[in-house]
Amino acid sequence: MRGLTLPCAVFAASDGMAQATAMAAVRLGLHMPDELGLVGVDADPVLSWVSPVPLSSVRMPYQEKGALAARALEGLIETGAAPPRPDLLAPVEVVAQRSSSREDRADPLVAAVRAGICARLAEAPGVEAIAAGLGLNRRTLERRFAALTGASLLDEIQRQRLAEARLRLRRGGGNRDTAAAVGLTANRFVTWFHRAQGCTPGTYRERWGHLAGAE
Repeated sequence: MRGLTLPCAVFAASDGMAQATAMAAVRLGLHMPDELGLVGVDADPVLSWVSPVPLSSVRMPYQEKGALAARALEGLIETGAAPPRPDLLAPVEVVAQRSSSREDRADPLVAAVRAGICARLAEAPGVEAIAAGLGLNRRTLERRFAALTGASLLDEIQRQRLAEARLRLRRGGGNRDTAAAVGLTANRFVTWFHRAQGCTPGTYRERWGHLAGAE
């Protein structure tokens, strides 16, 4: 996956393959869906739940498919002849989740929180500021956000901060400008990025900078 041109999209033949792709993307530090959009097939709720990011997936008409197969088998047994042409069935729907969609369809509060953090990233928004912007008590917002996403507000701020920093570094941004864009001082940024990403900003820039022209 290191050779992928970012941003890019991957269509996996099954949710199992999509889950494996999502796990590999997380290990490489790729953010979904901003850097990697991912869609599987089967709309398996269990695989979506255990995936690092909820999986978008194509729901297939398996009941209709099974009925057609049974009728074709019955005809083959009775006449000895296969159907003259294949029966084609369209997918039922695409179940959009966070692996391919920036929209938080499940709850407008989650979408509002993420949009508020994104808009104020350079200001180093704290939990109190995010809650005040939504007109909510801090503890109430923290409890509701955690119940809906399984993550804390601080986790979400850090996730967005890291995604923005990686994007700017790939595009050749210097440490000082990148730090300012995510609400950190230059010195603190180097230490924070190394701890969060597992390498220095310079190493990350060298490793992924060749992808900048595609973004």
